Amino acid sequence: MIRFRFGLRPLAEIAPWGGDRPNLSWFGLTDGWYWIELGDVDLLRHLPEDGDEHPAVDYYVARFWEDLLRLFPAVIEDVPAALVDLLRSDPRTWPELDPDDPVTDSVLTWSTDHFLDVGYLGNAPTIRCWRHGDQVTIGWQDSDPSRYTAPPSGEVTVSLSEFLAAVGDLHQALITAMETRVAEVIAAPPPHVAIDLTQLRAEQADRATWLSHATARQPATNWSHIHTAAHRIHP
Repeated sequence: MIRFRFGLRPLAEIAPWGGDRPNLSWFGLTDGWYWIELGDVDLLRHLPEDGDEHPAVDYYVARFWEDLLRLFPAVIEDVPAALVDLLRSDPRTWPELDPDDPVTDSVLTWSTDHFLDVGYLGNAPTIRCWRHGDQVTIGWQDSDPSRYTAPPSGEVTVSLSEFLAAVGDLHQALITAMETRVAEVIAAPPPHVAIDLTQLRAEQADRATWLSHATARQPATNWSHIHTAAHRIHP
């Protein structure tokens, strides 16, 4: 089982951007919290602290959603069995590769494209996903296991259909929640906060199409380069 969970902070509690010229955009209005449910494991949920009502990543849900959609095309591309171990390995442990060789660029890009970007969170676990056959594996490695509730490392495998459904559910839930939020802002704009309502409506309509765009994108993977790199890295 896999679910991408989130909650939005109440509108009245969202801190505007801009210092002495406060403003908010669609992105800023997604202020909230989020985590990933993987069966009995919750990724990005941290140990509760005093007064912590939502012990999960506290950030803009739009960032999580955007990064997941960027990851999506790479994840749904089937990885040949001979390359799964390479993708599972840590690039930091690879032997030195020629930086001027196109093969190096191809394999580093391919590997990086399978990581969910959570670098903006600071000392967060690395999370990578890949597909082999009709299954998707989500693996993680946490260098600071004292902060989060998940085990320091692990892998969970779900069916491709489960993964696709989970991404679709997150997309629909966020777009629906933001449709309500946009209507709320238009009906009663927060006082003393600049919000371009025309842009807000347009962005809501545009972002509703982002999942279909992500689904249509095809990775330009050079499999010949990847196989060559695999032989060099794991001879």
